Amino acid sequence: GDLNFEDLTEEEAQAFHSELKRGVLGQTLGPWEPWWQHAAVVEMDLDTLDDGPTDASSSTAPLPLPQHICCPGGREVHASVAFTALEVLYAYAHTMRAFNGEWSWDPLQAALHLLQLASAVCSRKQYDSAGQCLHAVLASAAALPGGGFGAGLDTLCLEDLARMLCRGGDTGARALREALVMVEAAAKAVAEGEGGGGKAVARLQRGAKKLEFLLSFAFHHTDDLPRLEPQVRAVHTTRCEESRLREEEEGRRAHGGVAVPAR
Repeated sequence: GDLNFEDLTEEEAQAFHSELKRGVLGQTLGPWEPWWQHAAVVEMDLDTLDDGPTDASSSTAPLPLPQHICCPGGREVHASVAFTALEVLYAYAHTMRAFNGEWSWDPLQAALHLLQLASAVCSRKQYDSAGQCLHAVLASAAALPGGGFGAGLDTLCLEDLARMLCRGGDTGARALREALVMVEAAAKAVAEGEGGGGKAVARLQRGAKKLEFLLSFAFHHTDDLPRLEPQVRAVHTTRCEESRLREEEEGRRAHGGVAVPAR
């Protein structure tokens, strides 16, 4: 069958995510700061069009120019494409934080994490709005095996997403490029493993093709994704307010009905 988190036993999935959340798997790594929090913006390097993959996570490395495959023959791109790209950008931010910015030690698990959240990549799912997309990906994050990473990190990744959208330049394309490289590396790892992967490799390769299409869209339609920033910030604000109200209610219950300000 298809490769997914369900291939792990419940105990294996819980142990894996527990170690990620506790930082056990990243203890040998130094502190990591998301590259999209830096103001530096670079342009696509036209000279690298035919070169191999670069370090897409670097905030200064030149990025290969994607081919314009998203709207052949001048056809207009469907509105749902932007929402799928939005979902992938959130999933990318969540994956990078879950893996402390370094996924190369286990590209397969990183890709599975990303594709579990960005469920439209390997399916025919389409979103009608940014809100529908964001609520779906947040639900997927909360449903991750092992109990997920907590509402706090899920909400933080909304802030990451908004930062990516407002940062400008090639930010969206750079993130999608690294997501593509991640999935390609996972497909290679499975193909080189025992049995050759079969359907699992095919699924990852389909996901890579979809990501290649989204990368083309993000680069050649640079204004479409930044327009979604207000919707992302609106969902982020709502999540933060809901969290504050929950904390106040918990405080009341813990202190005999008296609201105690959060410290």
